[in-house]
Amino acid sequence: MVKKILSVIYDFAVPRFIEEDVAVNVEFINNGKEVLIIDIYPLALVEPPVRFDGVIRVRYFNLFGFALFTKPISKLKPFSYQTSSFE
Repeated sequence: MVKKILSVIYDFAVPRFIEEDVAVNVEFINNGKEVLIIDIYPLALVEPPVRFDGVIRVRYFNLFGFALFTKPISKLKPFSYQTSSFE
């Protein structure tokens, strides 16, 4: 419990760059040559039965708990639920 509280305080107090995997719903445009991201959701929070089109790694700047300047840094991978938890 104390770890979670300290983690939340750290997220709000320390501005920093973060990389994480996110689940996305996409739309393919230009005959499948480009991907348009429609929805984005942290992969660690996805639970069944919700499904997404894929997973992508993003980098963003965390400032007071807000993700600013989100930039994809990997290609679209197939979606699957996480099988392990690190809590």
